[in-house]
Amino acid sequence: LHSTEIGASQFSMQFAYDLAFNQSKNTRAILSRTVCLLIPSSNPDGHDFVVNWYRETLGTEAEGTHPPGLYHKYAGHDNNRDWFMLNLQETRVVTEVLYKEWFPQVIFDMHEMGSEGPRLVIPPHFEVTNPLIDPIIHQELRHIGDYILDELTRQNVKGIAGNTVFDMWWHGGFRTAPYFHNMVGILSEVASARLATPDTIPQSNDFFVSKDIIAPDAVLQNTPKPWNGDVWRLADIVDIEQKSAYALLEIMARGRKDVLENFYRMGRRAIEKGMQDSCKAYVIPLDQHDSSSAKKLLEILMAQGIDVYRPERIDSEKPFTGIQGYYIPTAQPYRANILCLFEPLKYPETMMRPYDITAWTLPHQMGVHFEKATQIPEGLEPIVEHEIEWPVKNDLADDALYFALDPRSNDTYRVIQELLDFDINVSRISEKTTTLPDSVGAGWFLVEATNASQTTLARLLKTNCLNVVSINYLGEIKRESFRKSRLVLMETCAGNIDQGWTRYLLDTYKIPYTILRDCELEPESLVSKYDAVILPSVSAHTLLWGESGAQLNNNHKSGLGNEGLEQLQAFVRSGGTLITFGEAAKSMAALFRLNMKNIIHPFAGFSAPGSLLQISLKPEHPLCFGMPERTAIFYNNDPVFSVQDGDIIGKYDAQEPFISGYIKNSAILKENAAMVTSDYGKGKIILFGFRPQHRGQTFSTFKLIFNSVLSSVVTPHEPSYPLPAEE
Repeated sequence: LHSTEIGASQFSMQFAYDLAFNQSKNTRAILSRTVCLLIPSSNPDGHDFVVNWYRETLGTEAEGTHPPGLYHKYAGHDNNRDWFMLNLQETRVVTEVLYKEWFPQVIFDMHEMGSEGPRLVIPPHFEVTNPLIDPIIHQELRHIGDYILDELTRQNVKGIAGNTVFDMWWHGGFRTAPYFHNMVGILSEVASARLATPDTIPQSNDFFVSKDIIAPDAVLQNTPKPWNGDVWRLADIVDIEQKSAYALLEIMARGRKDVLENFYRMGRRAIEKGMQDSCKAYVIPLDQHDSSSAKKLLEILMAQGIDVYRPERIDSEKPFTGIQGYYIPTAQPYRANILCLFEPLKYPETMMRPYDITAWTLPHQMGVHFEKATQIPEGLEPIVEHEIEWPVKNDLADDALYFALDPRSNDTYRVIQELLDFDINVSRISEKTTTLPDSVGAGWFLVEATNASQTTLARLLKTNCLNVVSINYLGEIKRESFRKSRLVLMETCAGNIDQGWTRYLLDTYKIPYTILRDCELEPESLVSKYDAVILPSVSAHTLLWGESGAQLNNNHKSGLGNEGLEQLQAFVRSGGTLITFGEAAKSMAALFRLNMKNIIHPFAGFSAPGSLLQISLKPEHPLCFGMPERTAIFYNNDPVFSVQDGDIIGKYDAQEPFISGYIKNSAILKENAAMVTSDYGKGKIILFGFRPQHRGQTFSTFKLIFNSVLSSVVTPHEPSYPLPAEE
């Protein structure tokens, strides 16, 4: 998966060769009793990227370093964080194999970790575990991990550790998502070298568990043979992976009947539990704030092998009596996956830091309303993947003056961008009104009705889910016109994953942008050429001075420096819009000397590591057009602002903001700001105290980004059509 963890791709070809040509009794037994699906590289472009960098830098100071930039176009290291959302093409392809085609009972996920500490980390993991994982998974993990440990110890492999670093709470990785599909995910983490360059590693007890934490020579509980330090090579990595994989296949071949029976038993038990649940099904009603996100949620579930049902076509003799919507029964083999994606969870109190995020509940992240059905109504029929229909209104009347587009749907913003690409005029209603049909009002987009706009909209509505209403008159309604934004996505350090996910969002919704590296900034270039700049989450030090190690290659200089900061300030003072996410918002608030302060500080006793929280929005503000009054946000110990001067767009209420994950000392948040806009000269800075595009998953806050970009190019529009004269 991870292209800089180079050993597994080298191991895979050797392993395939050995299985094909080794005629030993053990190998023949393995091949006759198991089916091994081998993925040499799930990101071959990234693999080439890393190998090319290594070859270019051989013999230089940069030899053995990770290349600047993301080795996956959008996700970089986060390509192993997408296994329930399925944003990435690579994830979707493998998910199809797992849950639709082959249904493997065991997944072996091979990685590399830091160079110090254990030579290999295998299960069992930390005892922090998701309560929805079947106990059989734990039993098999321990059984398989113990067998691999025994086999490698017998072969004199030293420095193997278990019960360290990794937990079993998070859903979203290649080894964790299968847990919720009754599959055993085995993680191996081998110590890394300097890519293919050997490294001399000193002895270290990092990640080992001692019986006596005071005594440096105490017996280590989680390793039978400590490693004393030595030269560590790529060949050592391949050797350990070879032995581990062979041991896994051996125990699978010997215990194949138990493994298959357990797989069946977990699926059957899930169905039985679902039949006993008080909630027999989750229902996605047709009446949704954002129909496009609701439709996307169902597509995600079905891609993971979840069965979805809808009421049969209307029968006048036997009308359907349940909620009109889509039903996801819990009595399915993948019940754990359904519950894990729908139900908020609370991470347990523990001294162990969560391995990844602690919350991901899809309906909250995506702004989708759902109901719980205590009974499955009669008259449901299964639906086929890619055939989800949503009853939106698509009214493109021939006699219309305008077509009004609903701003509540995320898909609307993609359609708007495509209309602008065709030079079709678009404006937006900027005030409340009660004179227009079908609740058309503030925030709705207006497209002048012409043959070209009607034809283009008819085509776009085939692949986008939104309401369109025909308008025959407008009256004296305030509206704003806008054009395509000249947007910059700033790359202030090579390999910023948050920047990669921002690119993913902009590409998905067809918002054009230019990537500028900090070293490419020229005097006046921002002011004269661009309308808005997005700064993804990045620390102040990295923003200004670049990432550590960047000096190793002068072609990849990073860091704004004082001169770049002055250019950003001049850009905003001259009328530009600066949009900042997460840590970048904290950095810009300080560097621009805005009259607000971040109240979240290290060691202050507050913590919310990757949780879902709720904020209240200012619905009448243009940045909130299309948004509900309250929304969930993804929050990862990001800044929270106490504002003396600025417009608070989103804030934490006096009520408890926690939805899912983990939070400690939440009272500090109450009545403080999560999103602020502040004037700066002729321009403005928009500060998101969270990441509104986090991993392409937070559909509930995408519109806040879209509106921020559009706000950089709006101009007042005088009404063209007065009210019709009285007869």
